[in-house]
Amino acid sequence: QETAAWSASNCKCASMGCCLSAKKSSPEYVKGISGTDSEYTDHMVMGPMAFSALDATKRGFFSKLHPPNVEDHVVCYRRDLWLKHGVVVSVDKRTGDGTGGLQQGSDGVMVTVEQNDGSTFQCWAVFLAPQTHINRSYSWIATDDEFLASNYCSLITRETLRLNSLVVSKDQARKSCEEWLNHFVDDDGEHMDVPPDLQAELLHVFDLHDDPSLHLYTRQQPLVHGARFIDHSQHKEHDYSLYYLALNNTLNHDNEENLEFALPLIMRMNYLLLYTEDNQKRLHPGGTLYKGDATTPQESTIEKLEKALSSGEVIRFCQFQSTSADAKVAAKFRTSVGPADDAGDNKHSGFLWTVEVPPGFWGARSLEHISKVASEAETLFPPYAMFRVKSLSKDKCELLAVDRGEDHALQQFQETVASERLFADPIVKPTDVAIVAI
Repeated sequence: QETAAWSASNCKCASMGCCLSAKKSSPEYVKGISGTDSEYTDHMVMGPMAFSALDATKRGFFSKLHPPNVEDHVVCYRRDLWLKHGVVVSVDKRTGDGTGGLQQGSDGVMVTVEQNDGSTFQCWAVFLAPQTHINRSYSWIATDDEFLASNYCSLITRETLRLNSLVVSKDQARKSCEEWLNHFVDDDGEHMDVPPDLQAELLHVFDLHDDPSLHLYTRQQPLVHGARFIDHSQHKEHDYSLYYLALNNTLNHDNEENLEFALPLIMRMNYLLLYTEDNQKRLHPGGTLYKGDATTPQESTIEKLEKALSSGEVIRFCQFQSTSADAKVAAKFRTSVGPADDAGDNKHSGFLWTVEVPPGFWGARSLEHISKVASEAETLFPPYAMFRVKSLSKDKCELLAVDRGEDHALQQFQETVASERLFADPIVKPTDVAIVAI
């Protein structure tokens, strides 16, 4: 929100980003993400805005409020130390001298980390997260606080400012897709080179369809040669070889640089899932939907599901979520390595998700008439859709989809955006600003 407010009055760039050197001197920058005085900068996940120890804690990082312990396994997200990892060997309270991302005179916690080769590096605690943080699972689950603090949420505001519209055109989405393919990095921070012939094939498919951003998602569209014929059921969080996997992992890992290029494309997808072209809400008829996974969720995901079940809290999947009205389709994905395994030779016990959708539901769309495989009876939920956990067992989870009109975190974000008076489009009601964009 603060990033958007600064951009509107100060940024003179024509690019997707902002003038960081000028921004650092602005009052909004010093004020930071949380609206409090913020001492830290140069964080790969928190983005270019200044942030506080509280901001870092909310996003799952260590801080002076919650420092790591000696012998903890950690990974670093400071820009010049990105993804270095190892074991904590010392933790010390210090006062900043203006280097390493902490402003001069501010108090922090300096951590020394020993890497596998025996070398060490030091950084402030806010740049460190538990080692498991880097291994965000496919279908990563976020809380309301994590959603509101995400790069996805803040970039949505910035991007709608840049485009000066909530409705992203097909041409803008195509340009976004092309730029993302040319710039995105994988979960190890390595640049992914999409072969020119595969990129040309993908963009050709984009040009052939009325709803290409949604249609492409339903295809096994390769970004790596031979990707259609390999097992995509294991370690999906590291798999960028298919278009839909790469797009979902861009969302799951919430890396600002990746998201910035992909965001107009994602916004176009969101809009078409939620609205008709004449700006009317697109309602789902409801019913029971199914999703089959070849592997059981990671332990951290199970823990979040258990907590949500016992507390009544909601959960959000950071990525797009594909489901089917046909239980047999979910069973196929649950017991095999996916569509490429037509022979069904590699069987898994898998995990089944069921989703109850109320009649007249706003927040998902049937893609039966858009999908490359209409028989899969696919319904797609946008990123950060909200669910309640109804039951959980070792091989099954039952969810209840929550209508976007009842999503209080979205409404909170909506009020913040509306208060800045960012939009003047007469066809879009102010009360729908954030819900359309996200």
